[in-house]
Amino acid sequence: MKSRFNSYAAPVLAAVLAAPAVCAAISFDDIHFWTGSGTNRAAVVIDWNSGAGNDSLVWGYRWNGQAPNMTSVLREIAAEDNRLRLVIPQSTYGSTLETIAYDANDNGCEIDSSSMTASDPDDFAGFGPFTSDSYWASMESSVQNVPFEDCVLSYSMSGIDGVYARNGGWFSYKFINWMIGEDSYPAAPSPAPSPYGFKIRDCAIGGLYTLYDVPENALGRPTDYMDFEYGGVVSPVNPAWGEGSLLTLDSPDDVVQGYVTIEFDHNVYDDPANPFGVDFIVFGNAMQGMRSSSGYVSANSDPNTVTATDYFASEPASVAVSQDGITWFEFKDGPFADEFAPTLGRLYDEENPDASLFDGNLWWGARADATLPVDPSLSYTNFVGCTLAGYARLYNGSAGGTGYDISQFPELPADETGRKWFRYVRITNAGNIDDGVFAEVDAVSDVAPARYYDNWIRQNYSWDEIPDGSKTGPEALCANGLPNFVNAAMGLSRDSASVPDVKINGISIKDGRAAIDIPCVPQALDIIRIECAASLGKIGSGSRLVPQYDSASGKFLIPVDSGSSAGFFRLVLTK
Repeated sequence: MKSRFNSYAAPVLAAVLAAPAVCAAISFDDIHFWTGSGTNRAAVVIDWNSGAGNDSLVWGYRWNGQAPNMTSVLREIAAEDNRLRLVIPQSTYGSTLETIAYDANDNGCEIDSSSMTASDPDDFAGFGPFTSDSYWASMESSVQNVPFEDCVLSYSMSGIDGVYARNGGWFSYKFINWMIGEDSYPAAPSPAPSPYGFKIRDCAIGGLYTLYDVPENALGRPTDYMDFEYGGVVSPVNPAWGEGSLLTLDSPDDVVQGYVTIEFDHNVYDDPANPFGVDFIVFGNAMQGMRSSSGYVSANSDPNTVTATDYFASEPASVAVSQDGITWFEFKDGPFADEFAPTLGRLYDEENPDASLFDGNLWWGARADATLPVDPSLSYTNFVGCTLAGYARLYNGSAGGTGYDISQFPELPADETGRKWFRYVRITNAGNIDDGVFAEVDAVSDVAPARYYDNWIRQNYSWDEIPDGSKTGPEALCANGLPNFVNAAMGLSRDSASVPDVKINGISIKDGRAAIDIPCVPQALDIIRIECAASLGKIGSGSRLVPQYDSASGKFLIPVDSGSSAGFFRLVLTK
C-alpha cells in the first residue's frame, strides 16, 4: 500500500503567463563495454537521434548456451551500466520498449520517464512508445561477424520478447519521428565508455606465477563467480583465485617491485556526487577468515552458517594516478590496494537467487555493483562475528574493493569545469619481495555518481543502519517530524529540529520556460517535481515534471505551454 509520505505537496501558487569520436568502421573488437560472459557475441546499438554528437552508442553482450531474447539482453546491459536507464513495461501482450535514457555527461542527473522529461538537457532520452510522433525503431542484421559499416539492418518482425540474440549479430534501437518519415537506420555508433580498466599501458612482472602473469587479467569487471571445483561465488571469505581471474604483481628481479599501469577509456573525475567522495576502486583478492557450522566452507555453503573471524589476509600494493602516464600522484600514506574491502561478487538475495549460477543456489542473486564503494571509514574489524549473509547485506549493494579519492592532491590539474581528473592508474606491489609477498589485481573501476538522496542517506545514517529500510526508507521521520526525503530536499540533516517552509516563493516566465524560486538545494532533482495546469482544479491530474536547475539564476526551470495565458504550479517532493 502506498504510504502517505510517498509525496509531500507545497501550497499552490497562481501565476500569469507571458563522448569518443564516432568510428564509422567500428567492429566487435572496437567495443569497450561488454556485459555477460561466454563465447557468443552480439552488438547492441542505441541511437537517440537527438541532433547532438556522439548520441549513437554500442555495447557488447556475451553468452553461452541458449540465446536470450533482447528484453533480457537490454536489461542486463542496463543493470551493468549505471549511465543507461530503461523502462520496459510488461502487459498481456508482452514487453514494450518504452524509454531509453543515457546520462551522457556522467553527472548522475535525474531522468523521469513518467513525465517524459530529463533534468539535464545534455543527456540523451527517448520516451515512448508511440508518443504523439515518436517511437523506438528496432532493427537487426542478417549478416553476422562483420563491421558495422558492412552489416545489413532490417526491421525486426517481432517485439523485443521475440527477438533473440545471434552470435555475430548487430541489433539496433533508434528513436525516430515517424510523422516526418525519419530513417530508422542508426548512425555509425561510438563505443559506450566502460567503467572498468580498458587497456594495459605497461607493466613489470616476473614469471613466478605463470597462471597469474597475464596483465589483461586486471582489465574488465572484477570476478564475481568461479566456475570450477572449490570455486563458487567470490566473497570476502572466498576471494578470486582461479586461472584467468587475477594478475599477480610478482617482481621481475630481486630489487624492482612488480607493477601494472592501467588506462581507462575516459577521464575519471573527482565528482562531488560520488558516494563517500570515492572516485575509483581497485579490486584484489584479500580475504577474511571464517568458520562454518559444518567445519568447512564449500561453493554452495549456506552463507547464514559461515561467520567471519578476526583473521584477515592481505598483500598491500601502492596506488598512483596520472593524466598523461608521465607525471604521477601517489597515495603514499594509503589506502593500499588488495586490502580492505574484500570483493563480494554477488548480492545476497534469498528472494531472487540466480538459478544459473549453480545447482541448489538459494542465496546469491545479481552481480554486486563494482562502481559503488564500501564506506571507507570501515575495516575488517567491523565485520568480525558477522555471518557471510550479514556481511553481504552490510556492503549495501557494493562489490567491495579499496576506494580512492583524488581530491587529496592539490597539485593535480583540473579541467575547464574545475574538476580534477586522471586517466591512468599504476598499482605497485608494496610487500616484502624476500618473503614472497605479492599483491594481486583483479580490476579497477570508475565510481558512478549516485543520486543526491542516496548520498544524503549515506551522510545521515550509519553504515549498519542503512540496510534496515525501516530506519532509512522515505517514510522514516526526522527530528522535525517530516519524512526524511523532505529534509534531504531542503538540505537539512535528519537531526534538524527546524520545520522548513516548503513553498514556491515566486515564478517568472521567459522563452517558454518557467523559472521557479523554491527553497530546495540544487542537487535534489531526484526528489523535486513540479505540477502545472491551466486551472486550479486540474492541478495534480497531469504530469509531474522534473525541473532543470539553472545555476545562473539559482532557480529551477520547467518548460511551459506558450499558448496558455495563465497557469497554476505546485511543488511536490516525492520518493
